[in-house]
Amino acid sequence: MQYWDGPQAAYPTEYRFKYPKAGEDNSRIAISVYHLDKNQTVKMDIGAEADIYIPRIQWTQNPDLLSIRRMNRLQNRLEILHAQAQNGQSQVILAENDAAYVDLDYTDDLTYLQDGKHFLHSSERSGYKHLYLFDMKGQLLTTLTAGNWEVAQIHGIDEKNQLVYFSSTEVSPLERHLYRVSLKGKDKTRLSTSTGTHRPSFSPDFRYYLDYFSHTTLPNRVSLHEARSGKEIKVLVENQALLSKMNEFQIQAPEFFTFSTEDGTSLNGWMIKPADFDPAKRYPVLMYVYGGPGSQTVTNAWGGSRFLWHQVMAAKGYLVVSVDNRGTGARGSAFKKSPTPNWANTKPRTRCRRLATLQRCLL
Repeated sequence: MQYWDGPQAAYPTEYRFKYPKAGEDNSRIAISVYHLDKNQTVKMDIGAEADIYIPRIQWTQNPDLLSIRRMNRLQNRLEILHAQAQNGQSQVILAENDAAYVDLDYTDDLTYLQDGKHFLHSSERSGYKHLYLFDMKGQLLTTLTAGNWEVAQIHGIDEKNQLVYFSSTEVSPLERHLYRVSLKGKDKTRLSTSTGTHRPSFSPDFRYYLDYFSHTTLPNRVSLHEARSGKEIKVLVENQALLSKMNEFQIQAPEFFTFSTEDGTSLNGWMIKPADFDPAKRYPVLMYVYGGPGSQTVTNAWGGSRFLWHQVMAAKGYLVVSVDNRGTGARGSAFKKSPTPNWANTKPRTRCRRLATLQRCLL
């Protein structure tokens, strides 16, 4: 890490430390607030300093109140602390527990409302990521969204009109559509209509938004919309030059499919076939795989340069296939996560087979 020792320092100094490897002791951490008017440093109470993580720090709307998020080493418990900047006293106002892990990256949208009395927090507590409104003491006031689908992203909170804009997978895990809902959890309205993936960007006053829309064979189309109604005002970008260029080639649209695994889990996939595909022939298959936690490769969205490379492979006589495996996103917490197995309670042969998949089975 670099330290700059004041305005007179020509060069920074370096502070070197060892990053703890798995199983080693974690670094001990501290959080302090420096008071400019008093020339004073106040240490915040974050509890036990060993084997915890502080992944996020942010100010609330109150300049004397600091919001701290704390996780245990297993990362299956998340706590939100409110700390007083004047004396460092803190209080846990909200806690989340999960049998597997708390997905902080996916639920990293903690928002303190400008009224200073409420905050919005997303959680997978129901098995699906949804939005919840709390008071500053951590008391749940309103469940804004619910159902067997995921809130993908919060795009903004229009506090003047008491509206939250968000995108979700309610139509399909393969798509993203824009919705609005009141801060009372009522009048949820779908604003996007075209089948595919919508990525909105709102004006600061929430009067308008730009909709970046695409599907598997349509590059980004950008249009201007009225926020509350979703009404299209004007198309700004058609991407006509790229569409015309694509028409010069035999672009093959991906064909979506689903199938069930041996344990009955339904998986989504797509396949790109050669233009002269013959079902009576055998073809080599290129499997495109990325299955990291919360990721997706099977979506109804423009795939960019990788999609064009897949078209080249199809033109050379390959079937190109991608499947979203267990662990990928947009289908709920149970599909994405797997709690730590209790190896001690499994039969030796079963345990051996499981460990073999991890290349750790010793015969």
